[in-house]
Amino acid sequence: MQEAVNGEEGVSILLDNGDTVSARLLIAADSRFSQTRRQAGISADMHDFGRTVLVARFSHTTSNENTAYECFSYGRTIALLPLGEHMTNCVITIDNRRLHEITELSPEALAADLEQHLQGQLGKMTPAGSIHTYPLVGVHARRFSARRTALIGDAAVGMHPVTAHGFNLGLASADILAGLIVQAAASGQDIADTKLLEKYEAKHILHTRALYHGTNFVVKLFTNETPPAKLLRNTVLRLSNHLPPVKKLITKQLTG
Repeated sequence: MQEAVNGEEGVSILLDNGDTVSARLLIAADSRFSQTRRQAGISADMHDFGRTVLVARFSHTTSNENTAYECFSYGRTIALLPLGEHMTNCVITIDNRRLHEITELSPEALAADLEQHLQGQLGKMTPAGSIHTYPLVGVHARRFSARRTALIGDAAVGMHPVTAHGFNLGLASADILAGLIVQAAASGQDIADTKLLEKYEAKHILHTRALYHGTNFVVKLFTNETPPAKLLRNTVLRLSNHLPPVKKLITKQLTG
């Protein structure tokens, strides 16, 4: 999309190939770096975690028992997402200063590196696809709507993957907006009515803003590797084991 022009009756969208499309409502779902959001004049809170996410698929000889795991270590986090009993999607989050440790490896060498980090949990691992990298930047739009425009998915909220909330929040945003659109259409109202979009925004912001900032705080606490941060982290963990309210607070931020 090159440009979107909002009018009283609808929105006119100029595509990259020169074609023009008209609609009553423009829904932006074009990533956390959304150009549609920028064109709509909506600013966003963006937090660069200084890390990169690498995603790669591997087959393996030992069953993953269709169970997802997440392994934490200094400078690196590994999430294992089962795609089948002997096929797993590996999501590696690594400090940018150590990124070369992985990007310089061949796919086969990366498989061997993962075998070592996972202590043979999945047996012999073999690359089953290409490796993709993404900068890890959290995003929360200041608004989720503008004139005849609504933001959903990562265009509205881009979460740190540690709590696996991002996909669920994306589905929630689509569900909330779709429900309001269906109601408006059934009653003959404009599906891009300002009050409708404001209602969507209020509902989605209510359960995303606190979760977004709370998750960022927990991530910062548990990924900062300076001595003072490690001391604070160890103190918090010890306290949480003896103080149920503290443990409950941390768990709530990680599980929503």
